[in-house]
Amino acid sequence: MVNNKPNKRSVKQQSFIELALLLLVIIVANVLASQYYKKFDLTKEKRYTLSNTSVQLAKKVNDRLFFKVYLEGDNLSSKFKRLRTATLDMLTEFRDMSGNKIDFEFVNVFKDKDDKEKAEIIKQLNNKGIQYYNDIEIGADQQKRNLILPAAEVSYGANKEYVVNLLNTEMGRAEETAINKSIEGLEYEIANAIRKCINQKPKKI
Repeated sequence: MVNNKPNKRSVKQQSFIELALLLLVIIVANVLASQYYKKFDLTKEKRYTLSNTSVQLAKKVNDRLFFKVYLEGDNLSSKFKRLRTATLDMLTEFRDMSGNKIDFEFVNVFKDKDDKEKAEIIKQLNNKGIQYYNDIEIGADQQKRNLILPAAEVSYGANKEYVVNLLNTEMGRAEETAINKSIEGLEYEIANAIRKCINQKPKKI
């Protein structure tokens, strides 16, 4: 009589091989995802998908174009965190379309600075056209005032720097509607700064 009963050792080996293959597939998939990451925008508004005009503009960048974003810090309220995240997403899209010629950095210029140093920083940035914003958070038992710099500087090659305003306030107040409007206008503001950089004509001597 033929014994059709499976060998226990063979079953264990088969299970081990299948588990090892599964782990290998997961590892390879994660590596590929990190190297070839592409964010697919499935939102109805296509908020984080660049327009064809912006894509073509990004592809025209042929030198290093750098955004220094000042919207950074541990004291950002939830609404400004949304604006920061949206700015990060938008700049990432532009960077991808430019072949990494466009790059950016988020910096917290107020970190470890006292009030006198903060005042000097505000003065220097104000001279460049960057306005600070007093973000007031009202808690259960206290009111908290945070200094926010919702702006960026962009430089291109040897050209001068341009200021990009990320916050579109209404009557000087950054309510939720103003934040939403600012997020919706990010592509235009960033694209406009890029256009200024790459279209700058050399000075005649």
